[in-house]
Amino acid sequence: MVSSEVINLIWKRNGSPAHNSAPSVITGQAKNKDAASWAYTIGLMKGDDGLNLRLDSPLTRAEAATLIIRARKLVRENKQNNFVDLV
Repeated sequence: MVSSEVINLIWKRNGSPAHNSAPSVITGQAKNKDAASWAYTIGLMKGDDGLNLRLDSPLTRAEAATLIIRARKLVRENKQNNFVDLV
């Protein structure tokens, strides 16, 4: 499974919130711009260099585990970050 599929599943599970606060360098990487913006802004996806989310790359078991743990923690806390804090 690739990263974008997992992010879409987590995003849908959390109500598919409309989200557009991430810059185009983030949203331009995804077919589902709301899901990518939401996942990046709450800190679910951080990217290998802070910006490259590798959404078309297969997930390793470690990456999948990290996403699950972050999703449980961040969504539960409803943590909101802004782009400047993440970069």
